[in-house]
Amino acid sequence: MNALSFGQVHVFYPEANEQQCTATLLLNVDPVKLVRGRGANLEQYVSYRPYVASSFLSVAICFAAQ
Repeated sequence: MNALSFGQVHVFYPEANEQQCTATLLLNVDPVKLVRGRGANLEQYVSYRPYVASSFLSVAICFAAQ
């Protein structure tokens, strides 16, 4: 498990042998972490960003590959 500023990334290897290695990435986006430090407006907790996974997923893949 690795912590990111917007959630956590987990990497699982369901199959790993000499012929093949399969990696599975699980990204948990935490909407509270997305707005933490920006004030306490309730409107900030209702956000479209948790559903826009492409940019978060690309960051998680780069972070997990390090």
